[in-house]
Amino acid sequence: GLSYFNPYSYWANPILFYGMEAVPPYEIFIPSLRVQLSDELSLDERRDSLLAQLELLDEKRLKAANHTKMYQSRISRFYEKKVIERKFEVGEMVIKRKMVKASGPRSKLQPNWDGPFVVKEIYPGNAYKLVDARGDELSHPWNGLYLKKFYP
Repeated sequence: GLSYFNPYSYWANPILFYGMEAVPPYEIFIPSLRVQLSDELSLDERRDSLLAQLELLDEKRLKAANHTKMYQSRISRFYEKKVIERKFEVGEMVIKRKMVKASGPRSKLQPNWDGPFVVKEIYPGNAYKLVDARGDELSHPWNGLYLKKFYP
């Protein structure tokens, strides 16, 4: 399977639980410049360094939260541009999408829409009560997503 790689993971400092930097075992036997410099720091300097890194961590979290908020608003604007809102008035003629039933054979040449119907009543939430050509009401209201305007 595919594994996930976080490209931002190398930005973080490798701090362990007790406020100490992670030191690989080979740096203990062959001291590197980083280990030598950390040995020379006093306890107060180490504490100040740790607090500075914690403050940077809060800034990174705020920056990430702002980035997430901006991304979500950008995605919602893109989605709202593509949505076709269908509003109908009482008395308008519409056709409704045929719902696919699990039972029974269905051919790809069968029509996808039923109708025409007339909008009798409008409910909140983009729902419409429909009446067929004989004047019979449908059993339940239909959402506007499943309706199209009918042009005779």
